[in-house]
Amino acid sequence: MPLVSSIILPHGAMTLDGGAAAGCSAAAVDRLHNLPETLKEDCQTLFKACHEAAEIAKTTKPDVIFLNTPHGICLSNSHAVYINTKAKGNAEWNKQWTEYDVFVDLDVELAKSFAAHLIQDAIPAEEMKAFSSCEAPLRWGEVIPLWFVRDLTASGVKVVIFSNPLSRSRQFSLTDITKVGDSIAKFFDRLEQRVLYIVSGDLAHSHQTECTMPLYLADPRWNMPTSDTALPFDICVENWVKGIPYSPESKKRQTKTKEKHSSSWDSAACSNAQKWISEAVDLKQEALSCGIYGFCLLQGILANGLKKRNNFTAHLLCRLAPTYYGMAAAVFL
Repeated sequence: MPLVSSIILPHGAMTLDGGAAAGCSAAAVDRLHNLPETLKEDCQTLFKACHEAAEIAKTTKPDVIFLNTPHGICLSNSHAVYINTKAKGNAEWNKQWTEYDVFVDLDVELAKSFAAHLIQDAIPAEEMKAFSSCEAPLRWGEVIPLWFVRDLTASGVKVVIFSNPLSRSRQFSLTDITKVGDSIAKFFDRLEQRVLYIVSGDLAHSHQTECTMPLYLADPRWNMPTSDTALPFDICVENWVKGIPYSPESKKRQTKTKEKHSSSWDSAACSNAQKWISEAVDLKQEALSCGIYGFCLLQGILANGLKKRNNFTAHLLCRLAPTYYGMAAAVFL
């Protein structure tokens, strides 16, 4: 069964507080109440977009969820495929957001088959089992995307989680990574299950910000730089999702996009997208994005899918940078 849907979800914990009005938690209400109005609005926009992405994905009736994470348990040179039977954790960040937790069933046999497929395709991959028969630990990079699809996992949909190699987090060839995505797509095509594929990832982490609240800023010990490439990088990712023609006019420096944009992703759009994601890769060293590897994997998956069908429908739901890092939510059907 081919891939039926893919969603890109951010994993910034502030996103969760955008749903405070829905009574998610008392702590979320307190945090949101104390935010400057613009930051509050951005969190609410992100929450609404992530919720919408999950709702759209639910309509495709997936049988299994594949989650790609840049912040899980990562190996030096291989993709780590989780083979515990269950996984659990919360979205704790700076001793906050612990009230958002998930507990999911993992599809062990499918995960082992997935790892074997990657190895057979000469792609560095290893099975990863944490704490013997106990649950694999999850943190914000997995918990936040999975929290938004908790209706699916609560209904019995199992999950396959795999993380990216540390050695490729900064240095990699777009061609090499899209080949990995192509291999993943071939694996999906052999399955009987309907697949929802989730990319957990944020945009550039080098935005200038007027925010002065420590809870929403980078740890001072990181010495996180600012860069003029942050906004251009984020715009490249937005235009990649849209699949619009590559041109200087399309690089308008709009600081945020809060309106939904839908487009048909055919072979021409895929070719356009390849150019946009290639430029994002060129900017990644200074932009500092944890999501770029996962986006490149998805480019390979989608390009493979277009060989077998006429098009996808792409929805860019939002793209903004509330503080020092950018976030976006998107759906491919």
